[in-house]
Formats: sequence, C-alpha cells, structure tokens
Amino acid sequence: MKIIGLTGGIASGKSLVAGMLTRLGAEVIDADEVGHQVIEPGLPAYYEIINTFGAAILDSNGKVNRKKLGEVVFSCPDKLQKLNHITHPRILSKIHDLIEVTKKQRPQAIVVIEAALLFEIGLHLLVDEVWTVESDIGIQVQRIKQRNKVTEEQALARIKSQLPSDRRIARADRVIYNNAGVDKLFGDVMEIWGSFLN
Repeated sequence: MKIIGLTGGIASGKSLVAGMLTRLGAEVIDADEVGHQVIEPGLPAYYEIINTFGAAILDSNGKVNRKKLGEVVFSCPDKLQKLNHITHPRILSKIHDLIEVTKKQRPQAIVVIEAALLFEIGLHLLVDEVWTVESDIGIQVQRIKQRNKVTEEQALARIKSQLPSDRRIARADRVIYNNAGVDKLFGDVMEIWGSFLN
C-alpha cells in the first residue's frame, strides 16, 4: 500500500484534486470529514470544546456549529491553538486506524489523506509522499469569500492561520498549481499520478 498526503492552502483546490484522484483509483480519507466526526455530540472532544469555548458555539440541535466556532478561533491564535490541541490528536488517531483497516482489506490500495493541516496534525509522518495544491492568494481570497460568505479580512485571517505556502512547498515532494482552470489542473494531476505509479 502507498500513501499520499495531499495538502494545500484553504480554497486552493485540494478537494477538487482529491476528487480527480478518486476517479483515477485512489482511496481518499478526508481529514476535515474526520474532524467533523471527532466532535460529534457525546464524544470526549465535544465536551472539551463546550468547556473551552462555551455553549454559544452550539446550534439549535446541540451540535457544534463550525461557522460560529470558526468565528471565535480564527480571530485569536490562542483559541485556535486550544481547539487544535483538542482535535488534532483525535484526528491523527482515527486516520491511523482507517489506514490500518484499508491495509488489511486492500493491501494494494493507494490511499490519499486530504488534509489542509497535514504537517500541523503530524499526518505527514504516515505518508510516502506529500503533494501540495497551491493557488495565488488573490484567487484563494475570492474563493473563500464566495464559498464561506465572509469578508476579505476574514478570508485573509483564515489563510494566515495556516502554514505559509512557501513552507508547504519546501516540504512537499510534488507541487500542483491551481490557477489556470479545471482542464489544466486535471492534466497536471494525471501527469503526476502517472509518474507516481511508475
């Protein structure tokens, strides 16, 4: 089994690339989805988050409202660090378990871990190669504003809360640039996938 760590800045096109890799035969583990799972009501992280940030971050059904939580943590690095301290070890542990299950069931699989915070969580320690998807910051800001319905200032705060792109690029084995449309992106992904298999 081979494991690829797929990272990149917020709104760089990671999920788009992950979808392309799924079509090419990879099995994708979405760290963001795992992050949703570990904060479900009744789980330890859920109670830790309420104790740390208060019940105001819950929705009407008693679940963690990620938009409200995001507004709290992205405006304050200390609060973001507290949230990461609660969630990151649990995300790492769950993804490790998912990989072990796949290894037993499909030993020839190529697994892709899609994670914006690949290095921050420590997921890069589980992979054979790191691929990063990068976009110009202006493009990222526009995508975040449209997708998350936030201001330019809020979009920039989210970008700044992550590892700078030059540090991701320096640590990656392969870099995929997503500034020129889907067709170009798919062509680049196909090329990198082909060279990875060979």
